[in-house]
Amino acid sequence: MSRRGPSAFRTGGRAKRRGRRGSLRQPVGGLAHQLDPTRPVTFAAVQGGPVEWLAHVDVMALNRYYGWCTLGGQLDVAIQALAKELDALHASYPKPMIFTEFGAESLPGSHGTPPELRSEEYQAETIRRYLDAATQRSYMAGTLMWCFADFKTSQSIIRTNGMNNKGPFTRDQQPKQTAHILHERWRREGA
Repeated sequence: MSRRGPSAFRTGGRAKRRGRRGSLRQPVGGLAHQLDPTRPVTFAAVQGGPVEWLAHVDVMALNRYYGWCTLGGQLDVAIQALAKELDALHASYPKPMIFTEFGAESLPGSHGTPPELRSEEYQAETIRRYLDAATQRSYMAGTLMWCFADFKTSQSIIRTNGMNNKGPFTRDQQPKQTAHILHERWRREGA
């Protein structure tokens, strides 16, 4: 009989600031190891957060948005910056890494050639390049896009109609171009 349980202890998430919460990373990670020395420790390391906190985890879980929140619309430069950061992090902390968030938004039905911000082509190209960057690095242990489908969220000037449109599927689960690219990629890899 198989029993499912957490695969890793998460000792925090999305922390960007130094200070009291950051000073707890080491003792909380140590406590997690004492409670179950067989389970790895991680936390979601948001882009721009203190990298020295990664010394206290077994698996680096990275939330990265190069090409969207940083260097938006500049995919060539953005992916170079991503690759440089990944390689530098691994040189400093030689341990497995996973993307726990990445992506770009696309408005369903929005198209642009060449790919433009918020077009389905731009989202698909961003995802493809992130997956390529991960595949090219033996220390990358996995990837997880931010969300499965678009979803309603709070209204703000950065949210079109109060929506987060980073999913490969629309809110009503219709595939966007990214979904087709992911399907084709996984079909090829599984062959």
